[in-house]
Amino acid sequence: MLPYVSVAFACLVGFCSLAVDVGRVMVAKGELQLAADAAARYGITGMSAGYLAARDRAVAAAADNKADGTSVALDPNVDVEFGTWDPYARVFTALSGARRDTATSVRVTARRSAARGTGVQLMFARLIGMSTCDAHAGAIATVAPKQYGVVGLDFINLKGNTTDSYWSNTGPDPGNWGGVASNGDITLGGSANVV
Repeated sequence: MLPYVSVAFACLVGFCSLAVDVGRVMVAKGELQLAADAAARYGITGMSAGYLAARDRAVAAAADNKADGTSVALDPNVDVEFGTWDPYARVFTALSGARRDTATSVRVTARRSAARGTGVQLMFARLIGMSTCDAHAGAIATVAPKQYGVVGLDFINLKGNTTDSYWSNTGPDPGNWGGVASNGDITLGGSANVV
């Protein structure tokens, strides 16, 4: 009878673990996804001030969210990456060093892992030797590609003190935020500036 009871007990623990522990891990993974989404979206808004400011924003946004009952803590050197996003191939390419300041995308990975001491705590699986489970979720946020500041049909004629590069935080910002396009001639006069 003892072997039957042992097998039945192991099966009962397995079903309880499946119902309770797997459910808890899935809820934690959903919470991590929300934190990663928020961190990536808020992080990309800081890129105009450089990748360090963007990284700080991502870490702060993640900390405002909870997963498995505690705040989500990102390792800024591992969990927040800067790079470019190819929307056609759906590929993120990470940049390193000073090139991160030219990034147009942020990838955030929110994790709960035993290695960090933050694994999702399991209840019934402890009886079979598993006390935690790792969970992670990732998100990528990207800035919209540059659009033309001025589009002319047949021609563009800029005269006087004009500029075609403007950033709402700082005003005219040569070299970063403008562009012109026309299917005809583009003529500049006076101190007109197109960058």
